[in-house]
Amino acid sequence: MSVGLPKKTLQYNIRKSKVLEVILRSPGVRYKQLQRITGLPNGSLSYILKKLEGSRCIIVNRSNYSTAYYPKGIKAAELPLIENLRNNIDRKIMQHILNQGQSTFYDIVNHSKRAPSTILWHLNRLKDNKLIISTNHHGKPRAYKIVKRDTISRILSKHTRKFV
Repeated sequence: MSVGLPKKTLQYNIRKSKVLEVILRSPGVRYKQLQRITGLPNGSLSYILKKLEGSRCIIVNRSNYSTAYYPKGIKAAELPLIENLRNNIDRKIMQHILNQGQSTFYDIVNHSKRAPSTILWHLNRLKDNKLIISTNHHGKPRAYKIVKRDTISRILSKHTRKFV
């Protein structure tokens, strides 16, 4: 006769630990990514996430298009930054501008080896989130610079392996 928690409770705790571990390892993870990594059915994952959110073990950031899950200790001001850094192209652009100090549109296009329209879309997204600014000359962007250089550098060094 075994003493302790019922089998269902033990299974739930194992699943909950698994979900929490993925969120800790990969801040900003999306629902479908969590489901794929953990292998949990939709209902189980949804239930666990609701319980983790209710007990304030995780931060849930809901936007118009998606929901991202973060560990408890991340500051609210860092959520949009982490969201952008999870995107490979955004992260490469930010790393390039950080390394160069500032960079022109064509330098970024050449460095990234992506189509100019793709880079322009990502630059606009980074500007909309106030992560970069562009200096203008006669109405045309001249160079792009990082807004909060120290914060972005710290988060990149802390989380880069987790984003990949």
